[in-house]
Amino acid sequence: MHPYRCRATTDLPHSRASGGAHRTDFRRDIPNRTLTRKRWRAPAPVLEPRCTGSAKLSDMVHPSFFHSATLRSMSRVSANASRKPGRSRRAPRLALILVAAALSPACAVSLGDDDTLVALIDTGVNTGLAEFSGYTIEQAESAPSSNHGTMVLSVLLGVNEGSDQIPADRVRVLSLDVGDGATATDLADAIETAVDARADLISISMGVRRPNSRLEATVRRAHDAGILIVASAGNVRFLSPDYPARFESALSVSAIDSGGNYATTAARTSTDAVALGVNIPVLLPDGSRRHESGASFATAAVSRTIVRELISGAIDRATEHVPQRPPPGDQ
Repeated sequence: MHPYRCRATTDLPHSRASGGAHRTDFRRDIPNRTLTRKRWRAPAPVLEPRCTGSAKLSDMVHPSFFHSATLRSMSRVSANASRKPGRSRRAPRLALILVAAALSPACAVSLGDDDTLVALIDTGVNTGLAEFSGYTIEQAESAPSSNHGTMVLSVLLGVNEGSDQIPADRVRVLSLDVGDGATATDLADAIETAVDARADLISISMGVRRPNSRLEATVRRAHDAGILIVASAGNVRFLSPDYPARFESALSVSAIDSGGNYATTAARTSTDAVALGVNIPVLLPDGSRRHESGASFATAAVSRTIVRELISGAIDRATEHVPQRPPPGDQ
């Protein structure tokens, strides 16, 4: 096996069947050359020309979107065929791009929606579930490659419990299915797609154990574009976090329990943020529910917090988020 073609690790066994014990593949781990705390730096603000008006820059069409063959071929999947009363149907994206081409290159075109675009890089989502009704979810595949993505998105949107649900008209989801055996190249390709789509936030609840130059370059590209990557540190206990979480420009997330202590399998070195990740209720693709633990769901919780801050106006960019710091003593 090529050293950089290692498989992605998630919180669940690499099986499409539900259930089973949690595991992490330690055999592909490499010696930890440094146990010092990673110093995460927020991306510098991206200075770009603005149009006159009140539209946010994050809601505007970017020229690179026109050149993205992947997104041009991606079909829009709506979780609910009927839209909410009074909510206008968004104009076709191609028409917006053609209008943009006729205007000054220094001025982008507003999409007319004050919502947040979240790119979820995972194993796909069952968009037909009633809990996702009303949400705009863009996904190329009609069915998810495993349960993991649906469970993660249910936590991210807050539909797993219903008490902290993100309003359906304030967020859009770009679901990028890389499979439960994703490689570093798969993750890099998905990040490139998310950057081309001008996502406000990229949430990744998986990773690989070995560094990869192309993956690092795409993470850096997102950073330079002012896009925050929130990535799971992995269930690796006392080992270093997975990649891309271990890269300096990504926000690595570990899991804690309700008492504020690290979860049993949580990464405890070189992490930037923590969130509750023990006994979390999740939604399965068949509509059933169960409780799961792991850094994947802590990552989704951090992403949900950032989305709430964006739609409330508490922050203008995801990179302005101030994360909950890891417990002391284990760094």
